[in-house]
Amino acid sequence: MTLSPKQTPNLAELPQLPDGYQDFLSEVSTLLAAARKQAARAVNTVLVATYWELGRRIIEFEQAGKELAGYGEQLLQRLSSDLGKRFGR
Repeated sequence: MTLSPKQTPNLAELPQLPDGYQDFLSEVSTLLAAARKQAARAVNTVLVATYWELGRRIIEFEQAGKELAGYGEQLLQRLSSDLGKRFGR
């Protein structure tokens, strides 16, 4: 049976589902949802750690061993522009 994207299947034409299919579908759906949630948490953890490390490195580079950073050097604007060219927004 070939369906166009807007067609809905005629339930009478669908094959009979095996016993327990709905439970099986629910289990698989739960597994996929949990995996997606776990993947999102892992990505967020890595991003937070990466951004923290980027901030630390920017401060170290900008201060160059001094207690305070120099001002007027526009380091962040230049870094933002250069990273945007390499990685996009």
